[in-house]
Parts: sequence; C-alpha cells; structure tokens
Amino acid sequence: MLRLAISLLFLSCLAFCGVSARASGLRIEILADADVRGDSISLGNLLPESAPRLIRDAAKNVSLGAAPQNGATRSISRSTILSAIDALGLPDTAFLIPDTIVVRRAAHLVTREEAFGAIERALSKSAVSELPAFRLDDVSLDAAVLVPQDNPELEVTQITFDEFLGCARFRLWSKSAPTVHPFYVTARIPSSSEGKSGLMPASFAAAAGFTQANRQQLLASPVLVDTRQSVRLYLHSTNSSMLLEVKPLQRGRLGDTIRVRLPNNGRTLLARVTGAGSVEASF
Repeated sequence: MLRLAISLLFLSCLAFCGVSARASGLRIEILADADVRGDSISLGNLLPESAPRLIRDAAKNVSLGAAPQNGATRSISRSTILSAIDALGLPDTAFLIPDTIVVRRAAHLVTREEAFGAIERALSKSAVSELPAFRLDDVSLDAAVLVPQDNPELEVTQITFDEFLGCARFRLWSKSAPTVHPFYVTARIPSSSEGKSGLMPASFAAAAGFTQANRQQLLASPVLVDTRQSVRLYLHSTNSSMLLEVKPLQRGRLGDTIRVRLPNNGRTLLARVTGAGSVEASF
C-alpha cells in the first residue's frame, strides 16, 4: 500500500511539473559524491536539490546504513541504490545512477578560534587558574583535527606548563565526536610566567567539566606507543632540538608520560606521547 502511494506521489509530482518521464526523458540524477550530517545515510542524502521536493521527502525515509566516521568515506554500490529505489516503489528508469557513490561525513578542521574559545571557557570555570592572559595569536594547534561540521563541543581535559619552552599545553577533545582522538593546543605564555611548571592543580579538572564519563572515553583511546617498536623522540631545549629513535619501556596513549631508553648510552628518561610512534621530552 505504501509502495503504491509513493508511486502515485512520484507520478503526481511529474504531472505537477508538466512533463511525463517517458515522453520527456526526465530523470533524476543520483549524486556520485555527497556529504552527510549525522550517524546515518538516507536515499534523500543522495538526491540533488533539483529533485522534486515530494520525492526528496519520501527518500529521506529510506535508510542506506551508517555514515562513515569523521575523515573517512563510504562507498555505496549501484545495486544498493537500485534496491532502495525499488523499496520506494519507483521505477529505476526514472533515475541516473553512477556505478559507485562516495559518501563523507560533513566535517571541518578545528580552527584556532574554536580551540581558543574552549580554553577561555575552561579557564573561566576553573576555581584555580595561575596562567596569565594570552591572545588568540599565541595559540597554535599541534595537529590537524577533523570534527563534525556542526558544533564540535570542544572541552579542555588537561593543562600543563613547559618551563623550558615558556608555553602552556592544553589537551582537548570533542564531546560531540568521542571517536576523535584527544589533541593538544599550545599557547605561548608571557615571560612574566617563567618559573611555573608542572601539571595545573587537580581541581581544574572538575572545574572545567571534565566528568568521569569523559575520563573513561579517554582511557579507552588507542595505544599509540608500544614496547615492541621503536619510536621518534623529539628532544628539545630553549636553544636546540633533535630527533632520535628510542626504545619505549612502557606502552602509552596520547598525553601519557612514559619511560624511554636512548640508543647510544642506554640512558632512561621520561617522555610524553604526542602521536602514533612519537614522543617528546625537554632537557
């Protein structure tokens, strides 16, 4: 009954447009490349804006499965689209369908403005904040991070201060995209802050809204450094820096501090995990 109603809807729509699909050759072209919002894909996501409104509304109710993760793509075959069109009760001859349709999750790179805003909100809620004021120009992102096109809901989960480099490091994550790895933002701090070091007071975590659920999400993040493989160590000081290949003595996730061994003299030092197969330390 529903299929018949949709078929009649389709024919009515064509009649409203003053054409006949068979007589005029009017065909709706399925997009070969599309961006979607949300966690699922519908047939409506693959129809062009020029498609009749009634058809697009009906197609929104035909699911094509889960949307890809941020930064990934999903390919949908022509046969899958044909099955979806058949489920609507429409003739496939009324559509132009490519062999493969590529679908992406609508996303964008985190901007400095978004990161700076999250840091300001966190510091304004913190019961204890010893950092002096800094500006947007002082902020830099340590990595390119894709987040949902809509509000990424960035939250600060940790603050550290590097006395050697004179900068603060903020660990952020996207509340609306928990599968996105936490990432770091660095801010240059005015010279008046010299002499401060170490992790900011633990009370900051609660003041910044870092809940137990957030912690569990972060603890579930993947292991980026493993004892079975050597890693790159970025060793730096105020006046120099170098890259070394070292042996990790512990496994580590993003932001963890682990022990690593230098290859030449066997010396052991503490380093912070900054990415897959990479750590950093200062001297």
